Amino acid sequence: MKASSQAPVTCPRCGSSVFSAGPDGAPLCDYCGAPYAPADPRCPRCGTTYEAGVRRCLSCGAVLTRDCPLCGTQNLLTASQCLVCGQALDASEAMFERLSTKTPDQLRRMRRTGAQIKVEEERASEARLAAMWSEEKRLREEQARAQARREHQERIMIAVVIGLVAVAVSVAIIITLISSRTPAPIF
Repeated sequence: MKASSQAPVTCPRCGSSVFSAGPDGAPLCDYCGAPYAPADPRCPRCGTTYEAGVRRCLSCGAVLTRDCPLCGTQNLLTASQCLVCGQALDASEAMFERLSTKTPDQLRRMRRTGAQIKVEEERASEARLAAMWSEEKRLREEQARAQARREHQERIMIAVVIGLVAVAVSVAIIITLISSRTPAPIF
């Protein structure tokens, strides 16, 4: 597999660069399950916009994807390597590379590729973890604000109850004082 001069393909939802083939052969993100869709889904022949997973242009019939000869994943027509397995999609280039590359070279290349994938996966994992911690912090702050509102409402209710009890006791004392000062009626 020859190193591509193109920017690495990433998931539009989570930023991961690790894909697997779905049941229909379309590439799906390993982390969030989002189907891969090109940034500008236009037919190279007529310019008509198309949806992800469409194999032929609905307007002109041009082929929009090509299957990987190794794993069968649908790749963009312009892709030089398979999104899932990294296989070169140009058959003659792939055969020449296989015949001209020795096993130690292949192993070194696989180690480099593995290290790159690991770094990319760790980066994507760290980004997801940071987003989760941010969401956790936001939820805890929201919970603390709700708890503070409840405590404030409880203090107000306690103050109202104490005030009502004080008024009731005061009224009872006043009634007791008034009734003890009035003389009893004589018949």
